[in-house]
Amino acid sequence: MQERATPLLSRRQFMGGLLATSFALGADTPQPSPVYPPLHSLDILPKTGAAPTSMVVLLHGFGANGQSLRWWADAWAAVLPNAVFVLPDAPQQCRDNTDPQSRQWFATRALDPDAAQRAVEIRGTAPVLNHFIDTKLAQYNLKDRHLVMAGISQGAMMALHAAPRRGRPCSAVVAYNGMLADPAGLRHDRLVRMPIFAGHGRQDNVVPYRHLAEAAQAFRGEGFKVETASYNLGHSVDAAGLRQGAAFAQRHLANAAASRQRRWFFGL
Repeated sequence: MQERATPLLSRRQFMGGLLATSFALGADTPQPSPVYPPLHSLDILPKTGAAPTSMVVLLHGFGANGQSLRWWADAWAAVLPNAVFVLPDAPQQCRDNTDPQSRQWFATRALDPDAAQRAVEIRGTAPVLNHFIDTKLAQYNLKDRHLVMAGISQGAMMALHAAPRRGRPCSAVVAYNGMLADPAGLRHDRLVRMPIFAGHGRQDNVVPYRHLAEAAQAFRGEGFKVETASYNLGHSVDAAGLRQGAAFAQRHLANAAASRQRRWFFGL
């Protein structure tokens, strides 16, 4: 295959291009908005048929997809009957599986040694997820105070990373068997703060258990309120853990609603 050589610019052409570029950069013209790839999701509406008063976004782990978390939505629906459960598929096909239904939020996993690459990748995916959530909140006429972000494994990492980087704080984050994927970003980025519940299996050999304490300490150091729980499990969550997370989400959604009502009553 032949390569075509790029012709050299004359000095006049170079200077003309430089001036044109400088003028364009200095012009007060609006920059185009970023274009994000659309995410497919399974949306489960309240069984009552009423319009949802809250939204729970459930984020799957590496190699799974949104549909795989339907059991989680079914378990939490008993506690949050007025919520719409949104179960998105991650934007990338899983690197370890040729099945197009197998998805990943980013390629670098917890046990991969390149922590810097993991931080780069999650910072690229988080805006895609947050844009998707913005469209879903608008679709259901809800605000961030009505939102709970929750995930397991890589989905937990996404929730812990993306939620603090939204323009407004959501009601709560629930993360099972996750980790803090970008510790430096937590110290240096502009963040919003919400309560966090983090649960982890003590026998986890996929995302080691030590990451629970590391993440909790880092978030508390930046002013977040964090509750933790540990289970005699591997890389999974059981009914007890689901009940704890559901109760946490329910409590903070109720707190957000009560706070909003007080501000309205007192004209604040």
